[in-house]
Order: sequence, then C-alpha cells, then structure tokens
Amino acid sequence: MNWTFSIGYYPIFLDKYIKHLGKDYFMINVGLYYRVKKGHEEDFEKAFQGVINFLKTFPGFIDAKLYKRVDDPQEYLIYSEWDSLDTFRRFISSREYKDTTGYGKSILEGMPKHKVLQEINT
Repeated sequence: MNWTFSIGYYPIFLDKYIKHLGKDYFMINVGLYYRVKKGHEEDFEKAFQGVINFLKTFPGFIDAKLYKRVDDPQEYLIYSEWDSLDTFRRFISSREYKDTTGYGKSILEGMPKHKVLQEINT
C-alpha cells in the first residue's frame, strides 16, 4: 500500500520548510492539507489506513487523525503528532517515504500544504 501522499509528495519543498525551523527536540504537530481529485476520495481515505499502519511502527510517531472538510468533501487534513522535529525529519528522509511519493501525484489536485506546529501552553 502506498502511503506517502498522506504526508506529502513534495519532500524537497517540505524538507526546506523543516530545515529553517532548526534542530529542536520538542513535541510537534504537523497539519497536512490536501485537495483530492474528484472521484478519488475513497482511495485517499483507504490509503490513510495504510499510512497509520506504517506510522505505528515508526519510532517517535505518536498519533494521526484524518479530517474531511464538511462543506467541500475533496479537501482533507491529516493532523499528526511527533515526539520531536528531528523524528519527523527522519521520517520524511526515510526510504519508505521516498519510495511512495508517486501515488499522491495521481490522486491529488495541486500542491499540498504543510504546517509544522508546536503546542503552546499558557
């Protein structure tokens, strides 16, 4: 099962984005925003299950959830939690990640958007 598209199929873009954040070891959350081509919504949702199965074996992965936009069923958010920015970097540099980037190109519209966040407790 291909799973990379759920993390993004532009690893170079994402890697440059991550690098400017610095090498920190705080827990992070990653918001991955996608627009799926019409008729491929079920494919995307099924592939997400494969993503979760793989990520559960990846050291430092905590959790991920899939959300579908209520007023536009072609738009999705995958919200994932990682024990550190370094762990997430290792994931997007992994062979498995790089081997499966093509699948997303076939079912996604446009370039995905990614946001790396740190929780702020006040």
